[in-house]
Amino acid sequence: MRSPAYQKRFLAWLDAAGMQHESCHYQRPEAAGEVQAYVFTPALPPRGRVVYAHATGNDALFPQLSLFRTLLEAGLEVFTFDLDGHGRQSTTELTEANARSSVAAALAEAHSRPPLPTHLIGQSLGGALALAAALDGAAICSLTLVSAPLALAPGPSALATELTSALKPAFYREMSTYGIFGIVPAMGPVKRQAYPVRLGTTPAGTAAAGPQRRSSTPAPAFAYVDVVARLVAGLDLAARAHLLTVPTQLVYGDRDRIVPMSQAQELARLIPHAALALVPGATHYTTLFERGVASHVAAFIGEHS
Repeated sequence: MRSPAYQKRFLAWLDAAGMQHESCHYQRPEAAGEVQAYVFTPALPPRGRVVYAHATGNDALFPQLSLFRTLLEAGLEVFTFDLDGHGRQSTTELTEANARSSVAAALAEAHSRPPLPTHLIGQSLGGALALAAALDGAAICSLTLVSAPLALAPGPSALATELTSALKPAFYREMSTYGIFGIVPAMGPVKRQAYPVRLGTTPAGTAAAGPQRRSSTPAPAFAYVDVVARLVAGLDLAARAHLLTVPTQLVYGDRDRIVPMSQAQELARLIPHAALALVPGATHYTTLFERGVASHVAAFIGEHS
């Protein structure tokens, strides 16, 4: 399958900067397939490793390439992977039962490489799963949550607010990375071939848990939204967040209506010593694009490497 133009440009940037890149796959029998991951390494020996978990409907590379550049320039290796059910080259399926272990599996794969201080970043769904992994005892030096939900119930007004992302300067700045059409995110059926979401179904008469084979089924355009909402609710993050001991930073847009800043403030209250950054004017989609956000994230990680 043809790689998008922005991926080719990013790899060319890595080559020009003397940085290394590789693609790898690892097995996820719990999710009925395998995962594609990428490893990006700075020109000088890295001082730490970042494992990145992306948002629903995106993939290991989109739309966080600007953040990856900043992390690499800060001397950090980046390990980024497709969440279950995502990615053009991955074959896994997304269910409420298997998704919780996807971050732990990625961390295990990252830890199989030469040892480095490891930091975990998760955005939106990836953030919820990253927080769950940290609460389950993941071996990490720091945790960064970007727009991570405690609950999801996106309605028409929230989606309408997200459409205003296209009016923001941060959106247009990223066109140099992704191109005019490439910067448009997937939503419902739009761009689903580029950013697939494969939902798994449990065969009738069998239990949901366990590594049994699931069958992928064509799903209505927004079926994944209900699956993800139930998945996040099942993580029960608010009830457990006070148990977190790893240094944590929270990064949320103050115009995010999908994960409103009230959830950020609740997490900041629950997680001991969490550092909260509210990004002025940022929506759910543009938070990572806003000026200074990537540097802020990298600086926090640098403090704990």
